[in-house]
Amino acid sequence: MSRLCATGSPAPAASVPPLRIGYRRWQAKRRPTEARLRGLEQTLSEREASHPEPAAEAGTVQPAPPEAAPSRANPARREAGSAEVSGEAKRRAEAIAELARRGIGEFERVLASAGVNVARLFSRFGVSRAEGGPFIPPTKANQPDSSILADITAGIRGLAKTLPLSSPLEHYQVGRRFGPRRDPFNGRPAVHTGLDFDAAYMTPVYATAPGIVTYAGYRGAYGKVVEIDHGNGIATLYGHMHRYTVSVGQRVEAHTQIGLLGSTGRASGPHVHYEVIVNGQPQNPEKFIELARFVPIAEK
Repeated sequence: MSRLCATGSPAPAASVPPLRIGYRRWQAKRRPTEARLRGLEQTLSEREASHPEPAAEAGTVQPAPPEAAPSRANPARREAGSAEVSGEAKRRAEAIAELARRGIGEFERVLASAGVNVARLFSRFGVSRAEGGPFIPPTKANQPDSSILADITAGIRGLAKTLPLSSPLEHYQVGRRFGPRRDPFNGRPAVHTGLDFDAAYMTPVYATAPGIVTYAGYRGAYGKVVEIDHGNGIATLYGHMHRYTVSVGQRVEAHTQIGLLGSTGRASGPHVHYEVIVNGQPQNPEKFIELARFVPIAEK
């Protein structure tokens, strides 16, 4: 029912203050913004729930995840590791055996080229078997077992100790090599039957292998000479020495000092003229010296 004023006419509608109208309009505009903020908060909450990140308390250290204990299970993995180790050991053994075979083959080749009776020499040190004949390195398809290879390498080690594989000086420069040359005095073509080792005057000279001194004296153009018999038809000669310190019949070991370097005889300067003689014929000493690099292979 309409309100009537005292005169009987309807009362005028109560007026709303302008401040209240502005507040309502502000609320109407704010509602969509609040709705969007609530939506963003809900989205963030859902993401945090799906990816929780435990917060560390201040002053505390998060414990590291425990290390995985060595598994006693999984025997297949242990077996695979053992197989890899054994396979590596087998490959290493095969590589060493191949190096030993190459070293043995090189010994035979070089000694045979120097005129050495390889069959007789190898048989003396047990390198060839009782069947006889020269030692022939096996092919990969017919390799000896480890025990036979060990016997062969042991024989090579014993053989190497009897051969002149070292140099007669500790410090030197190689001078004239074995073979054809021009004579240093008359310039005519000549043959050099040894290997010259140049060094300072009176440098110690050493035996290159064990043996028995068969000559110690003056020998024409060689000057003062020492000659040593090493057995198996192999001998060494050391010429142009200033002085020798051994006597005939004396047994010497490898690296025994036998004299001092000089320039006696037909020599143009201080050096040692070194020869390796096999069955009475001079051979290239460098063939024997180069064999020394195969001795460590045989010892592996």
